Amino acid sequence: MRNNFVLIITFILCLFSGLANAAGIFTVNNLKVSGKGENAKEAKNNAVDVAQSKAFKELLKRITPDYTQHLWPELENEEISELVQGIDIDNEKVTSTHYEAVIDISFNEVFVEKLLQEAGISYTGTKADPVLLIPLLIANGEGVIWDGSNYWQVAWKEALEDSSFANFIIPEGDLGDISAVNISSLMENEPPLSFNEREKIKFLINKYNVEKVMLAKAFPSEYNGTIGVEVETSYISEDEPQKNSRKFYGKAENEDVNQVMVKAASSIISNIERKWKEEQEQIRQSKAEININVPVKDLNDWNETYNRLKGFSFINKINTKYITVEFISLDLFFQEGYEKFIVNLAQNGMFLEKRSNGLFLRKQDSMPSWFEPASYEGYIMDSDGKFGIK
Repeated sequence: MRNNFVLIITFILCLFSGLANAAGIFTVNNLKVSGKGENAKEAKNNAVDVAQSKAFKELLKRITPDYTQHLWPELENEEISELVQGIDIDNEKVTSTHYEAVIDISFNEVFVEKLLQEAGISYTGTKADPVLLIPLLIANGEGVIWDGSNYWQVAWKEALEDSSFANFIIPEGDLGDISAVNISSLMENEPPLSFNEREKIKFLINKYNVEKVMLAKAFPSEYNGTIGVEVETSYISEDEPQKNSRKFYGKAENEDVNQVMVKAASSIISNIERKWKEEQEQIRQSKAEININVPVKDLNDWNETYNRLKGFSFINKINTKYITVEFISLDLFFQEGYEKFIVNLAQNGMFLEKRSNGLFLRKQDSMPSWFEPASYEGYIMDSDGKFGIK
């Protein structure tokens, strides 16, 4: 019994790590609020009401397409409170009639999703796929990545604190990372990298479990009272990476180079997040969805199945719904229609078995002889092993 309990706990920790990312998206941080009242309690309640209303609007702006703002539900304070999952309060200043604080508010994703579905509003609630970021600062003819003087890296870290969907990983800078990155080569060569350099980058891809590596070069300058930063970005992990270049400026009397770099990093992140939301919306408009249950023997069995599903190009997204001792319930999002989805699964040795409590995934090493895609498109296997149209 204890082993089953440990297994379930392990599953929860492994499978729902993605929900932590969602929790970050559904949390609005650093709300500076104040409130007045006839007493301290009333002042605090009024301030919290203001914070929740402000946070809810910020959340909707973050996760929904811009063109849906006219559809946003207008809720009373009590209704917004029902969506709130947690409140963190810092820097409280309290008098008998006045209250100030900095507040973080987390919303319940399930409740918000239900509200938006009822209003007919789509939303994006997951982070983009992780990307390894190499921030290369080039100043006075010298390149810096790992040194503590790389204020371009510091700027990225600060900008990422306010991001919602961007999922950048900055290398740790240990000996393995330093050995894998040739700064001189990155400074001098235009993408694509040489074969040897690409092989070194693969080490980082495997180490940090990412599929893409983005190189962000920053060239700071100052002329006649104007601070400039030219930024070149490219996904150097790709065979034919495209280079994008932008320039950012600031007045020397108002901003220093660090602030301009934060502005540059924030702008790049904002564009990436906007494109991510647009891509998710396009997928949503063309996708289909199905709920399946995956029988699981142990953690290794689950990891093998999940990684196979995740690797299928015809599956756009996988959401874990809940876990039981016997199976894990998943929502699969796919394109090209339901019939094509069934055929694609079968061609990869997976079939859907209809049982009284839902559709269950069955695995085989190879496609059985009785399965003919041309004849069985749109079919699901019954529990007795026979096919029937559904």
